[in-house]
Amino acid sequence: MALTLTYPEGGMLVTGGTGSVGGGIVRALAKAGVPLVFTYRGNKEKAEAFEQELRNEGAKVWAQAMNMADTGLIQAAMDRVIAECGGIHGLASGAGPMVSFEKLMDFPVEEAVRFVNEDAMGYFRLFHAVTPLLRANGGGSITTCSTFANRRILVYDGISPLSKGSVEAMVRYV
Repeated sequence: MALTLTYPEGGMLVTGGTGSVGGGIVRALAKAGVPLVFTYRGNKEKAEAFEQELRNEGAKVWAQAMNMADTGLIQAAMDRVIAECGGIHGLASGAGPMVSFEKLMDFPVEEAVRFVNEDAMGYFRLFHAVTPLLRANGGGSITTCSTFANRRILVYDGISPLSKGSVEAMVRYV
């Protein structure tokens, strides 16, 4: 027996759509027929090529520049989903800043501040924008990426759980 996926009316926002994780999410949702807007941070050419590739396969996808540190760009991405898809029923986040793998106490304080601002606070900004839209639409789904280091000690993944623990807590509260 085959699994059939169904989705409500409207579309989704997928952050980090040109990365390895986000790109995989975009490809799977597009293949399932979900209209979506995917975001990219800086590589417009890669985003446009990916958008065209998926459109050539019949997908309804749109690329949108976004930075999770900028509430205006986050809102523009939300607006784009509503404009192109007629509403929003979900968020799948594959975005996240790159971070080096080091022991927690070897991680420079300034880099920790940057990472938490871009990651945990970026997710807060994103959830702050999408939650009212999902509520107005009668509900929806939020999917995020995390780290196994929230469950057990991974010596050289000391900084990820600092942020991803916050993201997991926000998901529970939202």
